[in-house]
Amino acid sequence: MDIILDLKIIHSFWGSIGAAKRQAMREVANTGGVILDVCAIEVRDPSLIFVGSLPTATIEPESSPTPGRRKIRPAALGTFHTTWGALIRPMDSIGYFVLRQPLSFLGTLPPPEASTILVAMEIERHFKSMQLGFIGGVPCISCNELIPEQRLMAIPGVRTCTTCQSVKEGEKK
Repeated sequence: MDIILDLKIIHSFWGSIGAAKRQAMREVANTGGVILDVCAIEVRDPSLIFVGSLPTATIEPESSPTPGRRKIRPAALGTFHTTWGALIRPMDSIGYFVLRQPLSFLGTLPPPEASTILVAMEIERHFKSMQLGFIGGVPCISCNELIPEQRLMAIPGVRTCTTCQSVKEGEKK
């Protein structure tokens, strides 16, 4: 197990993001795991938060729905499949994290018709060599949707999307 992103995790670098996805799918087929399609990584102190989508059929709610950010806790971590290019210049997908089931889920459940759900997964950092910030987009702290670049430029430091901000302001009235 090597160090990547200040974490002691199993990881593999591939020539393309498509090759990374294929390898993650092979691992899932062999282990019965599930793939988290990572779209953002938040570097915090003392952890990294991986935000991505996974099939709604794979989540098991821990108890009654709780307000706030949707989070998962896997039984164990598999391999993080990615490319150097995806980490340096992220586009749509940063990589694919294979997670072992069952996945514990905290947050509000998605609508029944939703096939995927955006979730956050927190992993404690072993080192502190990376600057705090984001790899990929900036996810909303309420719903995990990526905040549009225009909103980030208009309101520096904003951490909620317009939808969640509107809901928040409606609750204050």
